Amino acid sequence: MRRQRSQTLPTGQTVTHTYGLGSAPGASWPKVTTGIAPNLRCTRTVFDGFGRPLEVTTGHQVNGAETPVSKVKTEYTPSACSSIGKVLRVTPPRNAGFTSYEYGGTTVKTIDPMSKGKKFENDALGNLIRVWEPRPGGGPDYETTYTYTILRKLSTVTMTRPGKGLNPATITQEVADCGLLIPAFARNLGLSGRPFLGALSWKNDVGGLFPSAAGRAR
Repeated sequence: MRRQRSQTLPTGQTVTHTYGLGSAPGASWPKVTTGIAPNLRCTRTVFDGFGRPLEVTTGHQVNGAETPVSKVKTEYTPSACSSIGKVLRVTPPRNAGFTSYEYGGTTVKTIDPMSKGKKFENDALGNLIRVWEPRPGGGPDYETTYTYTILRKLSTVTMTRPGKGLNPATITQEVADCGLLIPAFARNLGLSGRPFLGALSWKNDVGGLFPSAAGRAR
C-alpha cells in the first residue's frame, strides 16, 4: 500500500508525512509536519493494533529540532459489546488531571478533571436521547431529552430547568427540517405545563438557567 509522503500547498507551505512503529505490540504512528521551512508545526499520533489513537503529540520544529508542546493520552477498557473496547480515560496536556468514562448499558458518564460528571444515554440506533447534568448546589440532576423522526432526524428537545419561584419550567422546542430550532412564536411550547405563545430568552441566576418568557400563555 502506498502512503502519502509530501505535498506542496498553493500557499507555499509543505505537508510532510513520516511513519514509524510504536513501542507497544502492533502500535504505529504517522507524523504530519506542515509549514514553511525552517519553522514547522508537527503532530504525531500513535495508534495501537486496533487503529485506536493512544497518544497525540503536537509541537513545532525549527531547523530540524522538534519541541513537543502538548500531549494527549487515551486509555481503553475491554467491553462485552465492542471487540476493540471503549475509552476509559483521556489525559490532557501537562497531565492536568484526566477525563474518565463510566459505562452502564446504553449510558455513558463522563467525569472531568474537576470531578464534575455528565451522563448521556443513546438509543439502539446511536441517537442521543437523554442528558443528565449536575445541579449547582446539589439536588436532582437537570435533564434534557431528545426525540427523533423515523428518519433519525432530531425532532424535539425538552429541557426542565429551575423557574421563578419553586416551580420548575419545562420547555419543549421543535426542530425544523433544516436542523434549526423553530422560533417559539411559530410553535406551541409547553411552559410549566401550559401552552405558550411568544419567544423565550435565557437568563442566569445562582441556581443555573431559567427561561424568561416574552409572550403570553394561551
